[in-house]
Amino acid sequence: MRTFKLIKLQAWLAVFFISSSLYALEREWSIEYQSPVLAERGGVEITQLDFDVALEEIPEENHSSILNSPKQIQRLIESLLSRQYLAQKAIDNELISEPLMEGRLYQSIISELAAIYREHELQTNLLSDYTQQAREIYLKNPELHVTPGEVSFKHILISSENPDSKAKSEKLLARINAGEDLQELASEYSDDPSVQQNMGSFTRIELSQLDPKFGAGIEKIEAGSMGLIESSFGWHIAHVVEVFEPGQLSFEQVSEELAMQAEATHREEILRRLLREAYSDSLMIEEGAIADLLNRHEMID
Repeated sequence: MRTFKLIKLQAWLAVFFISSSLYALEREWSIEYQSPVLAERGGVEITQLDFDVALEEIPEENHSSILNSPKQIQRLIESLLSRQYLAQKAIDNELISEPLMEGRLYQSIISELAAIYREHELQTNLLSDYTQQAREIYLKNPELHVTPGEVSFKHILISSENPDSKAKSEKLLARINAGEDLQELASEYSDDPSVQQNMGSFTRIELSQLDPKFGAGIEKIEAGSMGLIESSFGWHIAHVVEVFEPGQLSFEQVSEELAMQAEATHREEILRRLLREAYSDSLMIEEGAIADLLNRHEMID
C-alpha cells in the first residue's frame, strides 16, 4: 500500500515594533498538498511531487538522461532528502520564529509566485509561430539582411617600426613582379605575427574586420592584382585573390534567426507590460516610515 503525505506549510510575517510606532502588518500564506511518499531517511520524507518540482528546475533537455539513469535519480533523491533534513532541523530548533526569518520565508514565496505569474503570462501570450512577424522584420529593412563584403588576399607586412618600411616594401613588390613567390617572401620578411600559420594568406575575410586603412586600400585593388597599402601597422604588399560582393539574403536563409528575434521582442514587451501594471498606481510611503527605517539601520544619529 502506497503512503501519501499531507504537506502543510504556513509562512507568515508577524506584527513588529519599529521605533516608537507600531506598523501592524500581518501576512499569512498557507499551502496544502497531498502526494505519494517517494523516499525517507533520518526521520524526513520526500514525495513524488517534491521530485517533480526538483526535476522542473533542471533544463528540460537533461530530463531524459536523469530519468534513464538510476544513479542520477538516486542522487537527486538524496539531495532532496538532505535539504528536507536541514529544513526540518531549522524548524525543530525554532530558527524561523524571529520576524526577520519569517519575513525571509515569506519573501521566498513571493519571489516564486512572481516567477510563476511571469511564466503564466508568457505562456498565455507568446505565439506558437513567429513566421509572420519574422517576415515583417525582413521586409521592413531588407538592407540589413545581406552577406557582408569579403575578400581573399595574400600580403606581406613591413612594420612601421622598421625605419625604411616603405622602401623595403617597394623592393619586395619588385621582386614579386619579377617572378618570386609572395608567400615564400612573406615567410621570410613579413612582420605579421600570424605569418607562420598562414604564410600571409587570408580567405574570405570581412572588410569590416580589417584595419580601416588597410581595408580601404584593398578595396581599390582589383581581383588578381597587387599593390602597396599603408595601414596602422605599416606597409603591405597585398595581392587580392578574390572579391566577394555583398549580396541579399533570402527570407528562407534568415527566417529562423528573425523568428527568434521576433519572439524575444514579444517576450520583452509582455514583461514590460507587467511592469507598467505594477507601477500604474502612485507610490505611497507611510509618514515617518523612512526615518524609522534609517534609524533601525543606525543611519541617523
